[in-house]
Amino acid sequence: MPISQTNIRAVLESSSSVVWLFLLTITQTGLDPLRVVNNNEAVVSRGYSFAPFPFTVVLPPDDSEALPKVTLSLVNVDASIIEYIRSQLTPPAITIELVTSAYPDTVEVALDFLKLTTVTYDAITIQGSLDVDNFLAQRFPAEAYLPPQFPGLFR
Repeated sequence: MPISQTNIRAVLESSSSVVWLFLLTITQTGLDPLRVVNNNEAVVSRGYSFAPFPFTVVLPPDDSEALPKVTLSLVNVDASIIEYIRSQLTPPAITIELVTSAYPDTVEVALDFLKLTTVTYDAITIQGSLDVDNFLAQRFPAEAYLPPQFPGLFR
């Protein structure tokens, strides 16, 4: 994926004060999104404020044989994050974006199709797998065509 013209200088310089940052947005149905950045100070990107919070993202290898699986690890410094994740039955939606400190409104890479699954936590860390919906395993068509529901098909 090509780097935008606004950040190309930061990539090509041998030494730069520009920092590359991951923005993480956790979205639950009916709740305000939780927005954090892996930085020691808050970042405002596209009008949204991202709170400083330590986390790491392990991206999947480039493998065409399996669906991508991303691992997310957050430092468990606040019990409110666990409560936010556990507050609903459905997995929360996750958006990971890569920006720079010089141009935080320019998103270089965005992963916005992930769901947080398999969450484990202890007193120190929260870890979870970020999976994509396996559309290859979904039933097609979604409806069953039965005579009481679709009488016109069975005449």
